[in-house]
Amino acid sequence: MANLIDQQIYEIPLVFLQGDRDPEGPAKEAATKLGNLLNKEGWGVSLGAYGGFVKVLEDTGVACICHETEIKDHGDVKFKTSPYINFGPTADAVITTLGGGVFEKCKKMTSWSNRLAIWASLSKSYCFFAGREGTLAHLIPILTYNVKGWGKEGNFRNIALLGWEIETVALIMKLYGLHKDTTWFQFFGLHQVDDAINFLIS
Repeated sequence: MANLIDQQIYEIPLVFLQGDRDPEGPAKEAATKLGNLLNKEGWGVSLGAYGGFVKVLEDTGVACICHETEIKDHGDVKFKTSPYINFGPTADAVITTLGGGVFEKCKKMTSWSNRLAIWASLSKSYCFFAGREGTLAHLIPILTYNVKGWGKEGNFRNIALLGWEIETVALIMKLYGLHKDTTWFQFFGLHQVDDAINFLIS
């Protein structure tokens, strides 16, 4: 696979981060503070290559691993210096193994699911800034695997929502049967980054 990542970066604990492609105002301030505090604590971040959010984190100096996509509209705010994983070749190999043909239609999802698997598996905790379809596409699998996978092994991983509307959080909690006393799931306002960090690295 091209663009192999030096595995030493995985020796530091990583927070899986997903957020708005181009955070502004309080969300940008919170992301900056989050990156600064994680860097100070010796943690890194594993994040999707989603434009301005990546640049905000890179600018804090926190160690970043980006998970490459085929999205073309990142422009100058796409990641600059972080190592990245491009799963295009992996998807091609899977399709070839299956015999090509109809399996060519699976390339994008095969690439995405492999990115998500690596991104999620090697992270210690998870932080989701408020988002929509793209964010939920990552949050829901993590919540599910935490309940059905890591949790069954007695190893729940901490998941934090940051800056979400309380109504949305309530719906997610209802969907998964979560309660206020669920120790591994917490939500925080954008002004509560310090509390979120303490939760994520605990």
